[in-house]
Amino acid sequence: MTEFYPTNSSPKSLADVVGMEETKQILEEEILDYIRHPELKELDKKEYGIEPSTTLFFYGPPGCGKTYLTEALARESGLKMYKMDISKIGSKYVNETPANIQKAFDYLAKTAKNDGKPILLFMDEIDSLAFNRTSHTWPEDIKQIATLLQSIDNVKNANVIIIGATNKYDILDPAIRRRFDEKILVDIPDKESIISLLKMNLSTLKKGEALKNDDKSLENIAEKLNGYSNNSICAISKQAALNAMRRNRADIS
Repeated sequence: MTEFYPTNSSPKSLADVVGMEETKQILEEEILDYIRHPELKELDKKEYGIEPSTTLFFYGPPGCGKTYLTEALARESGLKMYKMDISKIGSKYVNETPANIQKAFDYLAKTAKNDGKPILLFMDEIDSLAFNRTSHTWPEDIKQIATLLQSIDNVKNANVIIIGATNKYDILDPAIRRRFDEKILVDIPDKESIISLLKMNLSTLKKGEALKNDDKSLENIAEKLNGYSNNSICAISKQAALNAMRRNRADIS
């Protein structure tokens, strides 16, 4: 498990996330409002019986922004965020994987208590730890899923906000799915989001100014990129810039 430290390519806030307006609104209402205004927690519980979400789940195709969205939430909230390294927490030795899971969650609960404020836990590719138990009958596999379920329950009131993510939602254990208050689809971008993403990629490039301001060309490009993930669109944008440079430093097209 490692603490998240932003890099130059990390988002600075949710405003850096292109599109996903409904998802960003959910994060504002379910997480950020309660962090900015702690008094709302008791008020909303007393007046409406509503409590803030402590478990969120992002699912959808790879490369569509689940990790980027989580990092943006961490920056926007100003909270510490830890990423659970699924590849390191697993072990071939008997009982070691459940012990590692328990140790990680205990550390987070202790850290949140010492800091006196919430912390975020990001569990990417959670499916590799929480696959459907009906298709895995090894006692060790069943034990690690049971430990994960118990650990999530134990920290729900310990100021730990858990964010799970997967592109294999269908193989997740049903009990794990039920542990998450909000399940949010992070899908392939629509046409409007593609255009916004293209403009963002062109915004700092002098040779991209003409294309950025050419709405008709951007609409045509967006139609051709229908079905592509956010990561793929960014890679294509970078390749277009490289191709333009090779064409005697021409404008990006």
